[in-house]
Amino acid sequence: MDGTEFKIPLKHRVKLRDGVDPSFYGGMAKVGNEGWVIARQRDRFGLPQIFIQWDPFHWAYNHQPDGWTFEEHFDLVGKEHRPEEPN
Repeated sequence: MDGTEFKIPLKHRVKLRDGVDPSFYGGMAKVGNEGWVIARQRDRFGLPQIFIQWDPFHWAYNHQPDGWTFEEHFDLVGKEHRPEEPN
């Protein structure tokens, strides 16, 4: 694998890896923050990016904004799917 393939499936729960600079997330996200991958795309260089929806009920949540980021910053936590949006 050349590092350009997606490793994290859509709608799966992830956590921010140890060693990721929190300034990348405006200083708000902390190691261990959890959320869900709700979309995927490639950046202009073809590298995998994911859209994170942070879990506002996770103990480490710090009101960091949801957004696009690098897949390599996250570890898969489990197959827990993101709660469905209300109709």
